[in-house]
Amino acid sequence: MFFYHQIFFLLWLFVSVALPFFIYLSPFCWWLYFGYYLVIIIMPVEIETLKEGNGSTFPQKGQTVTCHYVLTLQNGKKVDSSRDRGKPFQFKIGKGEVIQGWDQGLAKMSVGQRAKLTISPDLGYGASGAGSAIPPNSTLIFDVELINVQ
Repeated sequence: MFFYHQIFFLLWLFVSVALPFFIYLSPFCWWLYFGYYLVIIIMPVEIETLKEGNGSTFPQKGQTVTCHYVLTLQNGKKVDSSRDRGKPFQFKIGKGEVIQGWDQGLAKMSVGQRAKLTISPDLGYGASGAGSAIPPNSTLIFDVELINVQ
């Protein structure tokens, strides 16, 4: 599992740092830069099932999902929790209301499922982070329970 993340990190590093330099030196290699978009498309959200769902009801684009979550960073620091607030979180799948990692991860979960989503910075808050709570280039770990799909 860790090896898998290292490969994608090295690929991301090459595409974002080394590749633009080579493109600058050789205008004939401009098409290689589009490999960055390929990395974003193929870089999956890691999903570890903690509790099985019903296995039949999966969210579709445009549907509203209701879920509970706890967000922690890789160092174990808890950042946010809908459970602590006592109110589930709702959003529409595939409408850009949340980070890409959530759109991708929850679309693969069935109602009732509880899972640990590990989201890379490229599918999370990226190089900008999110205020003082989430540092730049943070891998996000969500404990998510999909409660309902409408």
